Amino acid sequence: MNGYFLISGLLLALLSVAHAIWGERRVFTILTPNATDSETYLSVYVPWHQLTGVLLLSGVALLLTAFQSSTPTFVPIFILALITSNVLVFFGLVISKKQMFARTLPQTVVFFLLIVFIILGIASSAL
Repeated sequence: MNGYFLISGLLLALLSVAHAIWGERRVFTILTPNATDSETYLSVYVPWHQLTGVLLLSGVALLLTAFQSSTPTFVPIFILALITSNVLVFFGLVISKKQMFARTLPQTVVFFLLIVFIILGIASSAL
């Protein structure tokens, strides 16, 4: 069993649930179809929950990979690339807004930990 992939998978699965709940409670109670036009609402609502699905499926894939005796490297490397690219896009858009960056520091730390755990999982499975 690869403990790094197990931890990463659990974190991603938990993050997907938190992402869905936080979005529904904090974002979509303010941004409602009544508060804006339905096209704008859907253009935020749909991608929000698509990302929730990507987080969940990535977590499930890493959990399944954690229990395989011969670990295929494509799945964890793909998930690592996916998470890293999302973090880089996030930084590119938020880095100039210091207050916003400070408010998102906890999730930034979690995603960096995920990246580290996945790298360690890939390295340990290569041994």
